[in-house]
Amino acid sequence: MSQDAQSLYSCKLCNEVLKKTQMTICCLSRYCESCITDYVKANSKQCPSCQKTISDGSIRADTHFDSLIALNLPKHVQVKAEPENPKSDESVVSYLIMIDDGFYKQKLYLETGNHLESRFN
Repeated sequence: MSQDAQSLYSCKLCNEVLKKTQMTICCLSRYCESCITDYVKANSKQCPSCQKTISDGSIRADTHFDSLIALNLPKHVQVKAEPENPKSDESVVSYLIMIDDGFYKQKLYLETGNHLESRFN
């Protein structure tokens, strides 16, 4: 796996391919469900990336990202994530643009600390 793909699909805590991806709302960082749960319990409910306080609603499952991992790294996924409904090519492209926009926002947030508007609006 290339270094870029490794960082894109890896948990920031265990450095393994994400499993049951969870995303923090505060800085849009992604972690394995078990990694972030254990980390938050042991570290006073602070985000490992930005150190902001994490409440119960500020960590969310990112099943779409799990599907993206299954699509791009099938040998790393034990159970292949199946989409709930078959997607048209147009909706897949829209979804990938949305993911790209999220990565762009996350990168700028981490660089500047400011929430920014979508570059596609």
